[in-house]
This record gives sequence, C-alpha cells and structure tokens, in this order.
Amino acid sequence: MTREIVDIWRERIRRELQAAAFRRDAIVAAALRDVLHAIDNTGAPDKPVSVAEPVFGQSAEVPRRSVSEAELKAVIACQAEEREAAASQYRDLGRPEEAARLEAEAALVRRLMSELEGSQR
Repeated sequence: MTREIVDIWRERIRRELQAAAFRRDAIVAAALRDVLHAIDNTGAPDKPVSVAEPVFGQSAEVPRRSVSEAELKAVIACQAEEREAAASQYRDLGRPEEAARLEAEAALVRRLMSELEGSQR
C-alpha cells in the first residue's frame, strides 16, 4: 500500500470523526478517534531519534515512517479485538451498558476493516 492510500484512509476517518462530533455521537467519535491515534502511532519512528537542542523558530519534529497495508489492517483489527475483549469482561462483571458501548464501537471498527479490505480488491 502506498503512503497515499494510508493518507486517504486517515483523511476519511478524520471526516467521519468530524461528522460524528457534529452529530454529537460520542460512541462513534470515541472509536474513530482511537483508531486514528493508533494509525498515527504506528507511523512513529522505530528508534528514538536524538534531537539537538531546539532552535528558536524551528521545529524539533522527526519524520514519520510509512505505514504498510498489513500494518494498517493489523492496527484496525487490533482496535476491534481490544473492544470485543473489554466488552466481554464488562459483561462478565455485570456491566451491560459499558459492554454494549464497546460492542457498538467494535462493530464500527469492524465495518472500517471490511471497507478497507473491500477497497483493496
């Protein structure tokens, strides 16, 4: 997967996040925000980069690494799996409301995953 495709997916998730925030849909917004952060964290540099003392007016940012198709799919799948596992634990603890919220978030993330796989065919 090229960097452009990952950027297209980031932008798509950002647009869906903005729409969810506008609708005040907290469940969808939380799930999309987490997925977006997870994708961004995947692009963090592998090794700590030694940064010289910041110079006034210049950024101390380091370049992000490219995220592959496999990494993107794995990150999104992991987000769904984590929510499903947490929902199961909440159900076992007798907290069905929290479980239902996490199951709704997991369903949204699974939908993103299936759309990503469908767009690659």
